[in-house]
Amino acid sequence: MPKKYSSRKELKSLAIRFAERNNMGRENSERFLIEVDRLKSNGNLSDLDILVAAFHRL
Repeated sequence: MPKKYSSRKELKSLAIRFAERNNMGRENSERFLIEVDRLKSNGNLSDLDILVAAFHRL
């Protein structure tokens, strides 16, 4: 499977769906989205790598 590199807007949509599916509360969802945004800004990680890393940082 090729690595996907989405725009910031597309990645936030994925992150919101990820948070909903994992039943994160409002506070954790907000922290998760901030972490996703931070990871997207800092490097060239794929979408999957960003979502997993942000989830583990909670």
